[in-house]
Amino acid sequence: MNDNREFDFTDKHFNWFVKMVMEKTGITLSEQKRDLVYGRLARRLRKLDLDNFNEYIELLKIHPEDEMFEFINSI
Repeated sequence: MNDNREFDFTDKHFNWFVKMVMEKTGITLSEQKRDLVYGRLARRLRKLDLDNFNEYIELLKIHPEDEMFEFINSI
C-alpha cells in the first residue's frame, strides 16, 4: 500500500466502493484494482473539493442521484 497518497484510502473505503460497483453494474473489482480505484476516485475528490473518501462516500449516500453516474463512469 502506498503511504504517500494524497488521501487516506482504507480497506473500508475500498470495500465500500467495490460493493457499490457490484450493486450498480455487476462488475467485480479485485484487490489488484485498488490503485486504479484510488486514482480515479481521487480525481473526483479533487474536482468536488472534498477532503477525504469519507466525505465522498457520504455524498454518494445522501445524494446518489447527483454523483452516482460520475462515480460509475470514473471506475
